[in-house]
Amino acid sequence: MTPTRRSGPPGERPAPQTISHQYSDRLQSKRPSRQSDADMQPSLFDDEPADEDALAGRDRAERNADEWWIRTAMQAVGAMANTGREFQAFDLVQTYGVPEPDHPNRWGALLTRAAREGVIVSVGAAPSRRPSTARSLTRTWRGATR
Repeated sequence: MTPTRRSGPPGERPAPQTISHQYSDRLQSKRPSRQSDADMQPSLFDDEPADEDALAGRDRAERNADEWWIRTAMQAVGAMANTGREFQAFDLVQTYGVPEPDHPNRWGALLTRAAREGVIVSVGAAPSRRPSTARSLTRTWRGATR
């Protein structure tokens, strides 16, 4: 049975259609539980990844990075931390001329290392200012207060 649309005065909206109880039960059973979603997804603001594979990948990214690049980028992180401003990885490129690493994942390993060393702290997330990312969500940092 298809609902009929009643016609009325121009500009008047038709009454909203309701889903019968029979169909609403089916829709409700297909929706994931909010609690189960929260249990499965780590937060963007978690300091440590949820599993050992992620830890190993981050450590591997840091270990395999060029030593010169790490030293240069860490100096820029320290300088940016001293400004007290919030920043993203791309700000290090723009402000201090840090070259892009051989792989974009090196940024995460570098900034996580700086956070573990107490140089910076994560303060949230914002759309990336990097032109090639289409404003994807990225972590923002600020110098740690010691």
